[in-house]
Amino acid sequence: MLSLVVTQDVLLESQGTAHAAQSLGLFGIGLGVVAVIIGLWMLLRRKWTATE
Repeated sequence: MLSLVVTQDVLLESQGTAHAAQSLGLFGIGLGVVAVIIGLWMLLRRKWTATE
């Protein structure tokens, strides 16, 4: 996941895109939030399955 953000940052910076770091930072935060939500969902799903 980190490699996606770093690769996009390098490509956009090499093209001279304005605000590349800011937009990629937000993209990285979004990916992190999605990963946390998926992890919590997997954890809670396992707990609910174990109690039934």
